Amino acid sequence: MRKKMIVGLAFFLAVCLLFAACGKKEAPAGNETGSQTGNNTEIQVETRKFGNITLGIIDPAKLSDSDLLSWYEASYKEQFSHTVSHIDGYKYVLISAGEVPTAGYSITLLDAKIDNDILVVYAALVSPKAGEQVAQALTYPHILFRLPDKEAATVRVDLDMGSIAVTPPDSQPAEAKPLTGVFVGLADANSVEIIIGGTPATFFLSESLKAELEKKEIAEGTKVEIKFNTETGMQILQEIKPIP
Repeated sequence: MRKKMIVGLAFFLAVCLLFAACGKKEAPAGNETGSQTGNNTEIQVETRKFGNITLGIIDPAKLSDSDLLSWYEASYKEQFSHTVSHIDGYKYVLISAGEVPTAGYSITLLDAKIDNDILVVYAALVSPKAGEQVAQALTYPHILFRLPDKEAATVRVDLDMGSIAVTPPDSQPAEAKPLTGVFVGLADANSVEIIIGGTPATFFLSESLKAELEKKEIAEGTKVEIKFNTETGMQILQEIKPIP
């Protein structure tokens, strides 16, 4: 009799455990091209892999986080790379080519490498195909992506502007663009490094500015205001002055 009671109890417990297991919903596995959630905000990402580096490309139109949206709207028209760390544990990077004369332009990611905790991203501006019908309106091609904040302390972008940055012979050079940043120092005899928006950037020196910069003797870490032009894909520094 005792043996029957033990067998019956064991059977009852087994049935209870079976129902409990069936009632649990298994968490969905991660999807490389699906939605990811951070800070109670769902963001759709399309992943691109470069070796062991994974970047999540984001459609800006689907941003719903107010802080990220404000940062994006304030930055996407400015020709530069913009970086911000968010509380969701990701670093967001916006690469912008600035203003171009027509629609049909886009930016594509070519490669990404990590060197001494610096993520270097290589990108290129893609122009409309010859003969392609495009809207005759000013546009601002850019690309937005993210990566885990812990993956790299600094992001550096190498954007190939192709022929769009070449100034036609009969036209006047574009007006120099003002920016503020932190002076790092001379990268070599012809260029300087300045941190803009948390991202180190290299600017080539105009001939007139080389001698002037030697006289100013700007110390490392000094906040500066600069103006630069983009010519043949290079950022040419036209003016630099310390900010009191």
